Amino acid sequence: MISVLSLFGLLAACGDDASVDGSCASDLDCNRGFICLNGSCGQSACDGLGDCDTGQICIAATTGDSYCSGLECDPTLGTGCVVGEVCADGLCIPGGVADPCEGVTCMGTDVCVDGTCQPVGPGCTDDSQCAQGETCNMATSQCEPAGTPPVSSAACDVCEAASECPEGWSCSTIATGKACLPPCTSNNDCQTGWSCQTVDPAAGTMACAPAGYKCQGCVTAGCPAGQTCNTINGQCYAPQATCGTCQYDWECGATAACVKTSDGPRVCMERCSGGAACAAGTTCQMDQDDAMEVCKGACEAAGLPCDGQCQGTTPFCKNEVCVQCMDDTHCSDGGTCDANGFCTGCGGEQPYYWDGECVQCLEDSHCAAGTICNQQTKACGAEDDVCGQCADPYPACASVGGEFYCVQCTKDEDCGLGGTCNTATYSCEGGTVTPTNACETDADCDPGLTDYDLACDTGSGYCYDKNGGCDGVTAFCKGGGECLDLLSALTGAGGGGGGGIPGLPGMPGGGMTLPGLCECSIPFMDPVCGDATCLPLGQILGTGGGAGSGNYCFSLGL
Repeated sequence: MISVLSLFGLLAACGDDASVDGSCASDLDCNRGFICLNGSCGQSACDGLGDCDTGQICIAATTGDSYCSGLECDPTLGTGCVVGEVCADGLCIPGGVADPCEGVTCMGTDVCVDGTCQPVGPGCTDDSQCAQGETCNMATSQCEPAGTPPVSSAACDVCEAASECPEGWSCSTIATGKACLPPCTSNNDCQTGWSCQTVDPAAGTMACAPAGYKCQGCVTAGCPAGQTCNTINGQCYAPQATCGTCQYDWECGATAACVKTSDGPRVCMERCSGGAACAAGTTCQMDQDDAMEVCKGACEAAGLPCDGQCQGTTPFCKNEVCVQCMDDTHCSDGGTCDANGFCTGCGGEQPYYWDGECVQCLEDSHCAAGTICNQQTKACGAEDDVCGQCADPYPACASVGGEFYCVQCTKDEDCGLGGTCNTATYSCEGGTVTPTNACETDADCDPGLTDYDLACDTGSGYCYDKNGGCDGVTAFCKGGGECLDLLSALTGAGGGGGGGIPGLPGMPGGGMTLPGLCECSIPFMDPVCGDATCLPLGQILGTGGGAGSGNYCFSLGL
């Protein structure tokens, strides 16, 4: 039984795009502590779970009162949280704030892993305890199909140097930042959906990397039983059956790969890396095109003709299969068209592979002295280029009032899985995670591109600005209050890049990013504001009532 939660101070994360008192179709359209009542968000008091409807939980506010709120996750039903958050008693909170398996009871023999109930095979200590065709994974004490490439929990771990990764691994820059990647000499050494890539051309270092060069979504969180991870977009799908037509390895599931047959089409074949046995009628062979050992012989007649339907990223028809290229002229500068009809390899002035393209640089160290790597174009440029310095968690660049700022997004692709970009405020809404790891001390709070004076709120695991500033990305509001972004404060949530933004002394934080204001309560010296003062928004903006209402932190001394 889930008890009343005393987490309300953590609940309303700054920048939450849910409605407090607006229209709704379900409880999750409302802020925490509110539920959908006849199409509008409202509050319903509770003393325990029994006072709330199915799909709701009872949570406590800082005032001591408790209210029904929508159930955000239920590991027993396989509904989890987005990457970077864990499920704690029905609520998604930043990873590390609480034990993700605390209070989770799984059915049958399922076990809780990172907050989600997952089926497991029989425990083992050696291969003799596993069924025929299976081996014992000593790291997990679980039986798994023979030849399954090892999946280390360290793969995709965030790092700054190789010393933070397992011995022999590399700390390499990919699309989501620096990550620990396992070494390899060919694709045969990598798990399905990953490929062996040159991550340091100068040193000749090779490592297994996810197909989309992104450590996000199911690449790090995994998929429910019976599904496979699309390592390009980070979402889970049902896998193709053996001999089913395919384009990418991930489509075939963890124990198979997408291989070209002698008849032309690419189909899913079981892998036999490490000497695993193949089914009757098939033999384990090294596929020369993909450099992987697979069981061949059963799928040679599989496949479908192109029928003139090739388009998009695979516009050419080759051997009855839609492909990316027919020759090197169809590939970007530095790329070559391989035997399977796909562009591979980088060189010359664009030696680095990035999100499907060959680029000049991935980080500043790849550029000459006095220049930096523009994170928008992946090209070397001048050090005073503001937009060139924009990177996670502010990867995009926008012009506001004639000045350029690093922002969370300018288009949907800048946001996490399922997220959309609000181009009025340049912020991501829905399906995206702004907090990273929970902080434990002030030293964990890095202001990055901002000018915030950060400290750690150990109760919530969020970093906050000592002067009451916020942006819902790097700096949050102490106690879980609302964060009002600068554009909404000055333009009434309109405008985006249109029109000038008046100068506003006293606005905390900022730097190369757009700052915001933390909600507070009168009296003026609200502890949320630290050295700043709690004032009505209209007074701050000099409008009396003006653009919006409520009280927010403002530094009178600046």
